[in-house]
Amino acid sequence: MVSPLAGWLSDRCGTFSLMMAGLLILAVSLPLVILPNSLILEGAVLFLVGAAAGFVLTPTLPELANSVDRLGGGRMLLHLLFLIWPYSLGMILGPIAGGGLADLFGLSTALYIMCFVLICYSLFSRLMKHEQKICRMDELCWRKK
Repeated sequence: MVSPLAGWLSDRCGTFSLMMAGLLILAVSLPLVILPNSLILEGAVLFLVGAAAGFVLTPTLPELANSVDRLGGGRMLLHLLFLIWPYSLGMILGPIAGGGLADLFGLSTALYIMCFVLICYSLFSRLMKHEQKICRMDELCWRKK
């Protein structure tokens, strides 16, 4: 339901910013799943989780395709195979891992673990993006000399 809005926002704001915002909203909204006592509030919280996941997943595949396209060489299909295969595997193994964590530690602790993982991942990817910008600036400076 939010994919058209996420696509429009990714065109306006950029895919990376939208994915990071979606990850942070997902990290905040996941613990809220265990709080509501009524079905209506639970539905609202699950809608928020689904919308945040939509903001993360909608720009992900086009961004993967763009990163492969930047590599060039006409091997786009082969590169997409290696990028989409782990993505699909994660969609299959993610719920299994979440169910295992919930079984081992309980639902609330499993959600806190996933929130911690999402926050760490978003900070790490933000740091990597910043490092890439610094490397590009260094390359530009070295080329001018």
